[in-house]
Amino acid sequence: MKYLIEILNILAWPGALVLLGYLFRKELNEAVLIHFRPQPQKIAYRISSTLSVAEEASIKMMQPYGGISDMHKSEIYTDSHDSLERLAKKSPRAAILETWVELEQTILDMVSDSEVVTRGPRACRRVIEKLVESKKIPEEVFLVYQTLREVRNKATYVPDYSIEKSDAERYIELYLASAYVLSQSMGFKPVVSSIGKTFFDQ
Repeated sequence: MKYLIEILNILAWPGALVLLGYLFRKELNEAVLIHFRPQPQKIAYRISSTLSVAEEASIKMMQPYGGISDMHKSEIYTDSHDSLERLAKKSPRAAILETWVELEQTILDMVSDSEVVTRGPRACRRVIEKLVESKKIPEEVFLVYQTLREVRNKATYVPDYSIEKSDAERYIELYLASAYVLSQSMGFKPVVSSIGKTFFDQ
């Protein structure tokens, strides 16, 4: 009888744990999410360090086209900078996500379907790779593009408070530098979207 009671006690524990887990499932889910949620400081550091690599590449990328000073005077810069900067002040995360949309549209606008396949999730990457291979654009453009893509992917899954406004502003500068180099290399003017203006008109 004594052994039977001990066996029953042993068997009862797993069932009790399952029952407690069911009863307190909401609290347990919240605790797990809090524990595994990326820390804002870590996200900000990763984004900042990632952008630093791209900024070094962008300086070299722009040298044949007059550098940063000429880029700041360009129509591309003046048309897009202010609206995107305003968006960054209101929501750094939204600024990064919307700037990425502008970058993809800029890339797709400058090529025709006959040159490269411009459909699918990797269409923009294929365009950049093809233009680098044909030496129509500096190879640093691809590094900057990949960095912007990586930062955008990080920003997609984190709350707004985890991204510094200064990092969003650096992201915008890298986009504008890329758009400037692409326009100078390919001889086209990107279509300026109304992303920033639309956001503030809502």
